Amino acid sequence: MPTFTYRAADRQGRTIEGVMEAADARGVVERLQRDAYFPVKVSPQAERRSGLGISLPGLGRGRISRRDVLTFTHQLGTLVEAGLPLDRALVILEDLAPNPRLRAITTDLLKGIRGGSSLAEAMAKHQPRPFSRLAVNMVRAGEKGGVLEATLKRLAELLEETQEFKETLVSALIYPILLTAAGGAAVVFLLTFVIPRFVDIFKDLGQSLPLPTQILLTVSGAVQQYWWLLAAVVLGLVLGIR
Repeated sequence: MPTFTYRAADRQGRTIEGVMEAADARGVVERLQRDAYFPVKVSPQAERRSGLGISLPGLGRGRISRRDVLTFTHQLGTLVEAGLPLDRALVILEDLAPNPRLRAITTDLLKGIRGGSSLAEAMAKHQPRPFSRLAVNMVRAGEKGGVLEATLKRLAELLEETQEFKETLVSALIYPILLTAAGGAAVVFLLTFVIPRFVDIFKDLGQSLPLPTQILLTVSGAVQQYWWLLAAVVLGLVLGIR
């Protein structure tokens, strides 16, 4: 039977860690819930270092990804739905967050809550990243309507759908992007190394060149002289897509 490592919290906000055998991660979650604990992280023991399973992603990274925000929202909703006060739920997530930036933001949210701010007001200080305007407005509406736990659950579902759509779109675009990159590299190679070799030949002919040939030679010269600008544009596009 597979072995899983877990972290869980009780109603007082105390966390425990351990190892448990179960058929799957859901079995570990159900057993912990029967023992009045709220699972925060469950992962196969052999994959503990990879961060697979029910856990906060982003191990060892300083950047907060959309997946980090998704998991944070889901876990916060789970803890609040289980009956933990909001500040205790944030204390648990603050303690377990392996991402330094996410931990710092969680700490700031906790300070805001304890200082009398609403969760939406505390999140608004970190808008638009990592919390979008939509997330802040949904949380604000949930707090005013007294359905924060349901709102956090719905927000997590929405973030999950958005993330899945993005991953599907990226997967669908990988092949066309690779083809475009290969074609672009071939064109740059021709303009940089092949076409210039014909310049001397054209000069020896002593005849006026057709307009298309002149344009091609001009483009080739521009690529050779301003290749660094072309590389900067490509890099900017890649970073912009990310």
